[in-house]
Amino acid sequence: GLVTETGMRTEIGKIAKSLNIEEAGLTQLQITLGTIANVISIIVLVLVALIFLVSLRLRVNDPADPCVQDDTSCFVQKSLLRALFCAVGAIPETLQPACMLLLVVG
Repeated sequence: GLVTETGMRTEIGKIAKSLNIEEAGLTQLQITLGTIANVISIIVLVLVALIFLVSLRLRVNDPADPCVQDDTSCFVQKSLLRALFCAVGAIPETLQPACMLLLVVG
């Protein structure tokens, strides 16, 4: 026979090329983990906003570094820090157990 093509241009090369192509889609586990992360993030954002508003409205004071009763900017700053600390603590603590539960249950 006469050889007209070599390497990846042969029929066997075309088959090898089609086997090397990977699908770019996400797996079901990645989709589920993304959904869980989104739900947790929304819940945390709502709770953080609620903590900020309650702390500011009730003028929760820090005994270690108290604000003067009529200093609104101090209460805003303290409430914002309190809410951000809660947000930082909530995301890593809740995401790992949710992922582990998902992997265990399947």
